[in-house]
Amino acid sequence: MSDVAENLLIDLGNSRVKWGTSKNDDWFEGQPFENNGTQTDFSAWRDLKPASIYVSNSSGDSCYQALCDWCLGIWSVFPQTLEAQIEQAGIKNGYRDPNQLGVDRWLAMIAARQIYSSAFVVVDCGTAVTVDSVSKNGQFLGGVISIGSGTMISALKAKAPHLSSGAMNYSGVLNLDTQNAIDSGAFIFVAGGIERALKEVESTLGSGFSVVMTGGSAPAIAPLIDWSVDVRPDLVLRGIQVVIATGS
Repeated sequence: MSDVAENLLIDLGNSRVKWGTSKNDDWFEGQPFENNGTQTDFSAWRDLKPASIYVSNSSGDSCYQALCDWCLGIWSVFPQTLEAQIEQAGIKNGYRDPNQLGVDRWLAMIAARQIYSSAFVVVDCGTAVTVDSVSKNGQFLGGVISIGSGTMISALKAKAPHLSSGAMNYSGVLNLDTQNAIDSGAFIFVAGGIERALKEVESTLGSGFSVVMTGGSAPAIAPLIDWSVDVRPDLVLRGIQVVIATGS
């Protein structure tokens, strides 16, 4: 890949920083790295030379400020943050206060809109789990937010520090050790919550909707759901790319 990239696209999540570069129709997705707040290491980008930087920030101020300082110090380029709009790229915001909708959820819906012409549901499995429904005409109908599998385990360990978890693998429901029982329990209860949400969506939209799953835990959780699911881990970054391309 060339070290010259027109755009640097960043999905600044609560746990990880996902990123990619785009130039015209060329696309490169980089290796995600940990969000460590003000101590986040952005050196993976040192060889890039972006003309513009676009950010979806769902992690708060500390990592974002560190990002701005780093980008200005290395390239003298200030990152542009994206926000949810009333209407953009084929999606109509249904929130009573459109600005309160998380930009990561908004961008994921925008990306999915480019894929599906019918109604669809975006399931984002990260630090939090979101299930967002969009009608055939692009109207965001609403969604739910809960905790992700990793957050669930962290909360349990905070209350019961003597318990241990492992490599976050699903090993079924007949576990004979505490570590695998905790990890598998987190996955299966997240999957069960998603299934329940999808069944309620079905009662509103009928059966003719698609389900797309994104986020770091999506590849692990998708097989546990008794639903046809399209896994696309880079949906938020693709949404940024759509916003840039359409100039909306």
